[in-house]
Amino acid sequence: MRKIMNFSLILTFSTLFALLIPAYRVGNQIVHNRRIVKDFSYNTRNDQYQRKVPISKMDVSKHYHYFAIYVPAYSQIVSNIIKLPIKIQYFTEENGKKLLAMEIPKGTKILWIPTEEHNEVYFGYGFHSYPTYERGWRYAQPFMLVDQQGEDYKELPYYFVKMKDLEVVLKEAVNSTEIVAEAIKQKNRPLDEYIFNVTRFIDNRFYTKGVFCSPDLLKPIWHLLDTILVSLSVLFLLIARFLCSKHKYADASSLE
Repeated sequence: MRKIMNFSLILTFSTLFALLIPAYRVGNQIVHNRRIVKDFSYNTRNDQYQRKVPISKMDVSKHYHYFAIYVPAYSQIVSNIIKLPIKIQYFTEENGKKLLAMEIPKGTKILWIPTEEHNEVYFGYGFHSYPTYERGWRYAQPFMLVDQQGEDYKELPYYFVKMKDLEVVLKEAVNSTEIVAEAIKQKNRPLDEYIFNVTRFIDNRFYTKGVFCSPDLLKPIWHLLDTILVSLSVLFLLIARFLCSKHKYADASSLE
């Protein structure tokens, strides 16, 4: 019985220690998110975001001067065609409600970048969407289909689209494009970090330029792994409690 008691104690202490992992990560993330909000300040341009202009009424071209970045003269040529791993939906907005405007079915071949020049940054197109005032919703031009190769993406209309859908599609693009996947691997960058930064490229640019503090820059506080760890911890604690109760019952029986 002593072995059972020792095992239950070890199980209890191990479980409590395991709970420290999600507790530390959650606390650290809360501090990180608060710092992002606290450290942001608007510039003096009184931009459309600062004036709370409705996203669908914004003139996105007025933001172009914030995107003066260095682009290497040598362009990496990659395959810009992938199959959609999920269906992706685009919405318009009326009276605060999202209305489905178009849908690209799962398995459709799309142009994840308009041309095969990987070094170019296509502001507004596909993954490089504009932030909205609502976390998880983006403002972007839809992915073009394969038969639209060569068309000018700048002529496409803008729609609202879910960030989580763009993240899934970008992950598929990375895994399907050897040059990109190898570049990430060589830099020892976690794939999740790469996806976060690419899908929030404009957000980061706006933040550093004092245009807007996007709600999508705040990282999720709670993850599925945290739920699994807490659930397992509770289960192990219940097992430990059961073993302790069984041990006490056995001791009481032996005294009778």
